[in-house]
Amino acid sequence: MDDLYHTAVFAKLLRLIDMNDNGQYTAIIQALGRCELCSVVRDEPYLVGEVKAKPEAMHADDAEFSTAVQKLRHDMEEYIHKNEQFPDESIFAISNISNEVLTVNYIATNLPVAIA
Repeated sequence: MDDLYHTAVFAKLLRLIDMNDNGQYTAIIQALGRCELCSVVRDEPYLVGEVKAKPEAMHADDAEFSTAVQKLRHDMEEYIHKNEQFPDESIFAISNISNEVLTVNYIATNLPVAIA
């Protein structure tokens, strides 16, 4: 349990796509916010934890943040077009999130990057 991150993103499953006949799926999720792991309630047959919401730092009138999110959205859409790992439906999901913080959360949650 010591290797778990205590801050995470909670999300809603939007769509589950069957990628091929060997049981591989791609999940399209929408990040809803951050949460903090308070305790692990159960660990069998899978982990179940008690969490509490962590408020986001809002950037309502921050023009620089808004510009950065627009660029991030554009770059992610280009990345999806060029990468076969993402279904095209991901672009639809990104372009339909109006909240900038949720946009960043969605992209961060769905990027295929390893955390060192």
